[in-house]
Amino acid sequence: MGLLDQILSAVGVNTGSPTSAPQAATAAVTIDGHSYQLLGAIDHHSWQAGQRAGFQADAVPATLDAFKQLREALAGEPHGAVALQILAFELFRRDQQAGAEALTLNNTGVNARACVERLRELTVRQDPYYSRPYLAASFFEGATPDNGYTPRRPLRLSIRSSVNKGYQASQLLGGTVLYLDVYSEGHDTPWRSIEVVRPEGTPYYVVSNCPACYTQCKAIAPGATFHGL
Repeated sequence: MGLLDQILSAVGVNTGSPTSAPQAATAAVTIDGHSYQLLGAIDHHSWQAGQRAGFQADAVPATLDAFKQLREALAGEPHGAVALQILAFELFRRDQQAGAEALTLNNTGVNARACVERLRELTVRQDPYYSRPYLAASFFEGATPDNGYTPRRPLRLSIRSSVNKGYQASQLLGGTVLYLDVYSEGHDTPWRSIEVVRPEGTPYYVVSNCPACYTQCKAIAPGATFHGL
């Protein structure tokens, strides 16, 4: 544990792995027979270091239309935009056109383009040494390199507010940027930073920056197989 984590733990901020994810559903919807829930809450206005929230689903949306319906239900919450981002990553792996449109909806223009470019390299390109088609899967609870990034069911994400960076107003983005993290066992630093903002006059949060989420995750272990989500 680093010095910052020691200090934060001493004052009651949980900086470790998400061993006790929140249980209360704050938003829930059923689409095409599949259940999706936001768990817990992230404060929209006041930064609370390490505030925990989560997302749970029976499945990844299979179509752009299903993604759009899910966005209407979840993107009014900061961690809803985070969950949608990981789902859009997986949709892109399955269908580049649908995934690119999903990313356009869930991101600022600049960040959408950055995501699409990087995901083409990591999830579509056929290179056994470089590609990471299991990038999205690496964020779900129970998925590790050793088990081929096979997550537990139902699918679950752990999300928190940053432990060291407070909210910041952005004139360029037209709103307040919230600095969040999403947990992944696929990286040496498991909490991966992601920034979201709700531009003034709009109902939904979008992702404004997330390079930590589209860097290469660890390769699956020798003998392991990725079976998809």
